[in-house]
Amino acid sequence: MTQWECVFMRIFLLVLILIFSPQSWTKADDIRDFQIEGMSVGDSLLDFYNQDEIKEMYITTYPKSKKYIKLGFRGNGTLNDYEHVTFHVKENDKRYIIHTINGVIFFENKLDKCLKKKKEIVKDLSKTLASLKPHDYEYAYENAAKGSIAYVTDFDFNDGSSVRIYCVNWSTYIEENENYADSLSISMSPKYFLDWLNNESQ
Repeated sequence: MTQWECVFMRIFLLVLILIFSPQSWTKADDIRDFQIEGMSVGDSLLDFYNQDEIKEMYITTYPKSKKYIKLGFRGNGTLNDYEHVTFHVKENDKRYIIHTINGVIFFENKLDKCLKKKKEIVKDLSKTLASLKPHDYEYAYENAAKGSIAYVTDFDFNDGSSVRIYCVNWSTYIEENENYADSLSISMSPKYFLDWLNNESQ
């Protein structure tokens, strides 16, 4: 075997290793590989919106911790797949690094259509996340939203991160007094944020 043949063989073997290495499969299960409106966890909002646009987004804060704030806006035709998008960023982060993304589609109290769309999305994600088993359940709201139900499917990653798809059927009271409409939401949240949300935010 000539020197060039040896070099070619080593390169060929290296390509095979990279293709079939378990690491190449686990990367598909990284929450940062998923996008909503072209944006991923870890991106900077400044790559998509300027300072003035970000300052015009509404802000939601949390009772017990100011570590993260939620920014959001209605697309009003400017978004491709969703009608409403929210992000969590650190309160004083001038780079506006995205820590969660949530996309919403409104169905104007047509729960059957919402559930149909949810089923389609879960089916597609089940192919992409073949190593993860979807977890289906219903969540009953309490207090002012009592009577409202969310139909939820979670894809939980090995590292504790989660992709959640859910339809909300709001109660008549919420629909009439808060002007809410049944909606489909898709959220992407890393484990460190979920830990904060569950243990420190409220």
